[in-house]
Amino acid sequence: PGRGDRQAPEGTPAQRPAGLISQERISMSVLSVYSVAIPEVPSKMLIHADDIAATLADVGVRYQQRDINGDARPGASEAEVRADYGALLQDVAGELNLPVQDILSLERDSEQTAELNARFANEQTLAAEQAWLFLGGRALVSLHIGNEVFAFLGERGDLLSVPKGVAHWLSLGDEPHCLVVRLAPEDIAAEETGEAIAGRFFGVEHYC
Repeated sequence: PGRGDRQAPEGTPAQRPAGLISQERISMSVLSVYSVAIPEVPSKMLIHADDIAATLADVGVRYQQRDINGDARPGASEAEVRADYGALLQDVAGELNLPVQDILSLERDSEQTAELNARFANEQTLAAEQAWLFLGGRALVSLHIGNEVFAFLGERGDLLSVPKGVAHWLSLGDEPHCLVVRLAPEDIAAEETGEAIAGRFFGVEHYC
């Protein structure tokens, strides 16, 4: 065990440091902060919501936790997700002034897995604020800010608001289990940076 869930065209994926993560599945949100120069070992790992929020706020990223009421789970159709979580999505979209752009609802056998992994796996930027709302399962959003990478493992109830222009990538895994909503302005496409940094850091499967 110990590779990230994918490899970028260049770079060497980090190996799992012995004893860093238990072999048992972590069932909580986790923020791991890495130096860009040392992708193998985080300088800090945070599991308490207040610590995660304060650390991300220092770099301009907003983290909140929301109460989630609904039964739709990873793998549900977009229609089912909207029917079950419509009021919540409307509230969050109105609060952030950002419409829902993507509903990533994936299970192991989902046909969209390869397409979505390819879309989000490489470092990219968006010329606008965007947000990730986690409704079920888990996914890993990594933010490259200055000389650090903030790898956020999101779980049900997490809301991560990312400022305009922050370099980032998303790890869903080869056998995904996630229900994540991306909110962002219409008609603004992400642009890849061309950097191979994502492949040097752990993917979501490292935390499973």
